[in-house]
Amino acid sequence: MKQVFRIFAMSSAVMLAGVSGIQARLFHLSPDGIDDAGRGTSSQPWKTVTYATGRMQAGDTLALAEGTYTAETRIDVKNGGSQSAPMVIRGQGAQRPVIDLGYIKPVSGLPSAAADDTWRLAPGQSGRSGGEDQNRAVHVNVSHVVLEGLVIQGGNTAIWGAGWSGDLTGLTIRDCLIRYHEQYALRLDQYNDVSMSGCEVYHCGLVNWPRGSHGWPHAIIGYNAERVVIRQCAVHDNHGEGVGPFLGCAFWEVRGCEVYDNWSVNIYIDLDGSDAVVDGNLVYNTGKYGTEGRNNPDGVRIANEIADMDYSGCGIAQDPTPAVDSVTVTNNIVVNTGGGICAYPYDPYRRFALRGSLVANNTIVRVPEGHAGLRIVGDGVEVANNLVAGCALPTELYDVGAGIDAHHNTVTADGGFTGGTGYLADDYRLLATSPAVGSGATLPASGPARVRRDRGAVTTTDLRGRAIAVPGQGAGVVLVGGNDGMRPSCPVWRLSY
Repeated sequence: MKQVFRIFAMSSAVMLAGVSGIQARLFHLSPDGIDDAGRGTSSQPWKTVTYATGRMQAGDTLALAEGTYTAETRIDVKNGGSQSAPMVIRGQGAQRPVIDLGYIKPVSGLPSAAADDTWRLAPGQSGRSGGEDQNRAVHVNVSHVVLEGLVIQGGNTAIWGAGWSGDLTGLTIRDCLIRYHEQYALRLDQYNDVSMSGCEVYHCGLVNWPRGSHGWPHAIIGYNAERVVIRQCAVHDNHGEGVGPFLGCAFWEVRGCEVYDNWSVNIYIDLDGSDAVVDGNLVYNTGKYGTEGRNNPDGVRIANEIADMDYSGCGIAQDPTPAVDSVTVTNNIVVNTGGGICAYPYDPYRRFALRGSLVANNTIVRVPEGHAGLRIVGDGVEVANNLVAGCALPTELYDVGAGIDAHHNTVTADGGFTGGTGYLADDYRLLATSPAVGSGATLPASGPARVRRDRGAVTTTDLRGRAIAVPGQGAGVVLVGGNDGMRPSCPVWRLSY
């Protein structure tokens, strides 16, 4: 159950203990409130998020009571905080308050594969025509902001971290439900040091309905955004890619997430830069959208579209050196996706390569015919301790430079799992009779494929924060994963809102 905060007002705003001399204030919001300068307390709350955020400063907290807050325009978070005193917007009460951006609405009489798919643009309505509605979102145009315990729905984009006037830093999003948006759940432009945790994201990218019509967005995406961590989130049923960086990004991490049933690639590391970690995720496709064309996207895909595709119409020059450097893909379970874990060019005539990277300790199950469980075009890549089970085309490894060090991988028709028999099976530990038991090797953290490998590269908790017992935990060691017979249970996480 969500923690209920009980805070009592003292005057027009509660004066909280300051940090570094800043007098932090607590303001209150209610759907039944009134926007007036003399209000903002728990007994006399304000009404709208836009009014409140225009009056906040570093260290202030805005507490939203339960209910729905419908916005008539985009919401601008104008006044930021500092590293020691961020500006906080959070829900309070047993149920998360809903910020409804009022742009995407339920539409009746249209076909849907799930009830929530009825949330989309009405016939004839298009946010791509420009105007203010194009930007209907919670705009975070300042540094050091925390968004916590909210439901954000019905916009062009849910949260837009926009650092166009200069790099911003320090956005934290936690315990939020983000749904029903024309394009993105989270878009970052020149916004660095971002943490998103404990969130659920679904039915975003509705511009791509029916699924497969034209271009599509990621649900979670970044442009020129560095040091971004997406941790313990559920990202599913979005109408484009699930989660990943794009142009100009570096140092992205996707850890301990459940990513499934997205229309395109579930975890998409599309970099023209370097450094990403994909660790401890459960990635799968239930076949829910199997009658709608593109129903078998890769589980994890590493790419460089700027190298492979013609973006000249967007003013972007083609990358002459299409390598992606220093990517770690470890400890993931990938089930029934079009390709398992893949890194290869879209254009077969381009010399794309995954370089100086590690793909290890992953369990890949039931990739359909015509797709590979592991497909890597590599230059100095280590591929080790992976279990590939029940895949018609288990591995395709192509050396285009310094070599692919492939060792201690197990390829088998039957992985011998304790309970892993269905798409949503919650236990992919190995039986004692599994051919993978005892076949792994300890991977020391040294050599060219170990860049930034010891920065928390082991998932120790699941999505709900429960401890996962992992063997061999220690400094400078990348753990043996599925092939050591001690693969931790990976529960099918479900968030209840």
